[in-house]
Amino acid sequence: MGDVVAVSRIKNAAQNTPTSLLRIDFSNETARDGLLQKRKLIVTPFAYPVVEYIPPVKIIRCFKCQQLEHYANECNNQIKCGKCSGNHGLDNYTNTTLNCPNCGDAHKATYPGCKVRLQYINNIKAKSYAEALSTAPPLFSSQNSQQHPPQSNQQTTTVALRPSSTTTNEANLLNTLNDISKSLESVTTEINQIKSSLHQNFSNHQALELAVINCQCLLTSFVHTIVPIISKNADPSDIPLLQQLYDSISISTNNNNDNVSTSSSANNQHIKSPSP
Repeated sequence: MGDVVAVSRIKNAAQNTPTSLLRIDFSNETARDGLLQKRKLIVTPFAYPVVEYIPPVKIIRCFKCQQLEHYANECNNQIKCGKCSGNHGLDNYTNTTLNCPNCGDAHKATYPGCKVRLQYINNIKAKSYAEALSTAPPLFSSQNSQQHPPQSNQQTTTVALRPSSTTTNEANLLNTLNDISKSLESVTTEINQIKSSLHQNFSNHQALELAVINCQCLLTSFVHTIVPIISKNADPSDIPLLQQLYDSISISTNNNNDNVSTSSSANNQHIKSPSP
């Protein structure tokens, strides 16, 4: 993603604590829209859903004249009441009739549904992100600002990246598979040690063959027990691979059992057949 100019974690403004959401800034809308159309960002082996990030609108209202887009300390207009539009402050409000000083309707200047207020919010949202950036919390640290200085002719857009519940399940499954893999490695090591010991202590070839088959049956029993457990939580794309492992172990065990079909009953009692 050569069009990415910054990545930052979104904070909870009220508690000033980091959230699980990430904010990705692009240098142009084409790159931003391309990712939004895909609706997810793949970071192997996980896929994260993405949504468009709309910066919170900061409404600026003058407490002197009640108009929007400037502060009272820079206002040269006549004072107006935020309740009745009279030429006085709220301390001198005596009229019981509400009259908005901005739109003229029967409500206070702070009313969220004021037509002028709503139009002001829509105008801010219609601006490019680069123009609205000055009213939003700073994205770059001083170091990042030097590395990625904003371009005056560059339009920056943002998407929010958030983890899905399936991501956590996949991580848990991956940890389980890693544990199982370690267990299989341990079993394989023990089998190799048994083979080495048998080669040293058994002179009878038939006894050695039966002992090795017993080891293979132990491994088969382990695989036949653990594979169904894994399959319940595995991704559907992994089921064929698990089935292949299950079948290959079964075929290997059956072939070895056929090789000793002529063994005496005294020898056969040492062979432990895997559970079906």
